[in-house]
Amino acid sequence: GAEAYDLVTARALASLPGGCRVGIRLAADGKSAPDTRGAVSGEKALLSNDANMITEGLDQRSRGETSAVVFMGYGVGMGLILDGKVYHGPTGAAAEFGHMNHLPGGALCRCGRRGCVEAYAADYGILRSAGTDDDSMPPPLSGVPVETMRKLESQARAGEPRAMEAYRKAGQAVGYGLARLVALLNP
Repeated sequence: GAEAYDLVTARALASLPGGCRVGIRLAADGKSAPDTRGAVSGEKALLSNDANMITEGLDQRSRGETSAVVFMGYGVGMGLILDGKVYHGPTGAAAEFGHMNHLPGGALCRCGRRGCVEAYAADYGILRSAGTDDDSMPPPLSGVPVETMRKLESQARAGEPRAMEAYRKAGQAVGYGLARLVALLNP
């Protein structure tokens, strides 16, 4: 029903033999989502996080290789392919790139911890960094409006120092995170 979409955002990313694969984002308040496994196609469906589903969709040609897909926006996510298979880990929550620690004791992340890559590189981290020096300001539970981010990007391109610094910090967090990831996978 409609209430299901209040708690989750479900997207069918690929229709595959044997069922439909659906990416799920749980509500920010941590409430469990209703069972939507057949909601999209009426067929058997597999639930996975959006990063892993995007990775499967983008990298179906990996041929046994190891690769990663990192995306940024509302949060910072990653899907990891090890030896040609998306790595889910024992609980399905592996490869949380956005929640790797970038700066111990740093900016407050939406997850409640401090210093995560996401706290610097997600939309809210960039906006917070551009607007205040208070890195303990609680992140919003919803995404930053696209127009707000476009305005901030325009300011950075025009040379506005705080906007430029916010994007520099985001790039630094992602860059160090990627360097750590490469060192773990292929030193």
